[in-house]
Amino acid sequence: MQQVALLLRPKIQGARNGFRRFGQTRTRALFIGAVGAFFWLIVFAGVWRGLWRVEHIVPTAAAAFGKQVLSWIVIMALTVLVYSNVIVAISVYFLSRELDLVFATPVKRESVFYSKFLETLAGSSWMIFIFLTPVLLGYAMYFEPPWHFYAAAPVLLLAFFSIPTALAVLLSMALTNVFPARKLRDLFFLILLVLLSGFIFFVRYLRPELLVNPNNRRTAIEYVLNLERSGSPLLPSTWLTELFSKMLGMASVPNDRLILYGVLLLSSAAALVVICERTAHHFYHAGWSRTQEARRVEIEQGLPESGTERLKMRLAGIAALQVLPRTLRRMVEWFCRMSARAIGAIIPGVHRPVIEKDLLTFFRDTSQWSQFLLVGAITSVYILNIYLINLSGGIVDAVIDLQGLKSVISFLNIGMVGFVLASVCLRFVFPAVSLEGEAVWIIRSSPITAREFLRSKLWTYLIPLLLLAGLLSATSTWLLEAHAFISWVSAVTVILMTLGVGAMGVGLGAMYPDFRYENAARVSMSYGGVLYMLLSMCYVGAVLVIEALPVYLYMRAELSGQVLGMTERYAIVVALGATVILTAAAGWIPLQRGRQALENPG
Repeated sequence: MQQVALLLRPKIQGARNGFRRFGQTRTRALFIGAVGAFFWLIVFAGVWRGLWRVEHIVPTAAAAFGKQVLSWIVIMALTVLVYSNVIVAISVYFLSRELDLVFATPVKRESVFYSKFLETLAGSSWMIFIFLTPVLLGYAMYFEPPWHFYAAAPVLLLAFFSIPTALAVLLSMALTNVFPARKLRDLFFLILLVLLSGFIFFVRYLRPELLVNPNNRRTAIEYVLNLERSGSPLLPSTWLTELFSKMLGMASVPNDRLILYGVLLLSSAAALVVICERTAHHFYHAGWSRTQEARRVEIEQGLPESGTERLKMRLAGIAALQVLPRTLRRMVEWFCRMSARAIGAIIPGVHRPVIEKDLLTFFRDTSQWSQFLLVGAITSVYILNIYLINLSGGIVDAVIDLQGLKSVISFLNIGMVGFVLASVCLRFVFPAVSLEGEAVWIIRSSPITAREFLRSKLWTYLIPLLLLAGLLSATSTWLLEAHAFISWVSAVTVILMTLGVGAMGVGLGAMYPDFRYENAARVSMSYGGVLYMLLSMCYVGAVLVIEALPVYLYMRAELSGQVLGMTERYAIVVALGATVILTAAAGWIPLQRGRQALENPG
C-alpha cells in the first residue's frame, strides 16, 4: 500500500496544486461552485418533484414508478461506465506519459496495477457519481429511508463502479497484446460516438414530448408501471437497484435475497479486481511494451522524407497516428490542401499554413473528425423536431392565428440555432488554440503574430460553421413556412451569431488554454469552456431581446394590414445596428484578451 500511495502522490499533488491555483481567483471558484450547485439542485428537485407528481396523478404508484425509473438510470449508468472505462483504461494503463519512468523504478508491478486501477476508477466514474448523488438524495428526501441507507450507499456505489472498471481493464489488457493501444482507443471512441448518436435518434423516436400533454400523463405512468423489470438478475445493475429499492422502501425484497444481492455485488467487485491483478502480473508489461514498439514503427513508416513535411506533421502531433487507409488518407490530405488554398485566395496568405495544418490535424485525429457523427445526429434530430411540430388543426387554429404562431416559433428558432452553434463551437472552436499542445512555442517563435494566429484559427472553422448555421436556419424557416421578413431576419441574425460565437470561442480558448491536455474533450469541460458556454448563451439571449420589439412591430403591422410607420422603421434599423455592435463587441473583446494572453503568457 505504501508503494501505491507513493505512485498516486504525484497525481494527488498535481490535483491539489490545480485546486490551489484555481482558488487563487475567488470569482472563478465561486462561479464553478455556483454552476455545480445549480446542477445538483435541478436534478434533486426534478427527482423529488417527479415522484410527487406521480403520486398525485396515480395514487400509491410512486414506489413502483420510482423503482422502474431507478432501474433504467442504473442500467444507463452501467452502460456508460463499460464503454468509458475501456477508453480510460487504455489511456491510463498503456498511454500515460509517466509509465516510462515508473517501469524503470524498483516498484512492484502489483503496486503499479493498483495505482492505475484507482486512477481509472476515478477518471471514468466521477461524472456518473456526481449525477447519481442528487438522484439518490431526491429519492431519499421523498421516501425518507433509515440512516443505514446513507452509510451503505457509498460502499455499494464503489463496488458497482469497480465491476465495469475491472472488466474494462481485463478487456484492454487482452486487446493491447494483439492490437496497438492507440488505434484501440480511437476505435472504442468511435463506437461510443456511434452508439450515442443512435441513442439520440432512439430517444427522439420515442417522442418524449407526448408526456408533456396532461391528457397523456396518466397513460404514460401506467405504461411504465406495466413494463417488465429491466435487466437480468445476473447484472450488477439489478443487484444495486434491488438493494436501493429495499432500503428506500420502494419494494418488499425478502431478506435472504437482499443478502444475496449484497454479497454478489461486493464479492464480484473484489473477485474481479483480484483476477485483474493476476492477469496484469503476466500480461500488463508485455502489452505496454507492445504499445511502445507499435508507436516507433508507425513513426518510422508515417514520416515523409521531406524535412518541411516532417516538421509540419510533428507540429500537428499526428506523426504516430495513421487511422485511415492510405488511399482515403491521401484524398483527405488533398482536400485539406485544396481547402486551405481556397481560403488563402480569399484571405491573406499568411493564414494558409496554419489553416492547412489545422485541417490535416483535424481529419487525422480520430477524436476530432469522429465528432462529426454526433454533430450530424444532433442536426438531424433538430430538423426532425421542426418537421414534427404540429401547428395546424384543432385548438391551435381556433385560439391563435396560425401565421402569427409560426412567426413566433420561427423567431424563437433563431435562439435554438444559436444554442446549437454555441455547442458545436464549444467542442471544436474553443479547444483550437489548446490543440497546438506543447509545440505552441514554435508558433510563438515564428514570424506570425498572435493576432494573425487567432484569425487563422477563426477562419479555419468559420466557413463550416456558416454552412451549418445556414442549413439549420434555411431548413427550419422553410419547414415552418415562416414569413419572408422573419426568414430574412433569421438569415442575417444567424450569420452575425456565427461570427460572434466563433470569435468568442477562439478568444476565450486563447485566454484559458490547456497545452498539456490528454483529451481534447476535457478542454471543453474546463472553467474556460463553462464560461464560454454561459457567455455565448447570454449573447444569444441578448440578440433575441434586442430584435424582439422590431419583429413584433413589423409582424403586427403585417398581420393587421397596416403600413409601417417611421417609428417602426427606425426601430428595425436601430435593432439591426445594435445587433451588429453587440456582435462586434462579443467577438473583438475576447480576441483582444486572447491575443494579450498569448503575447504575455503566465
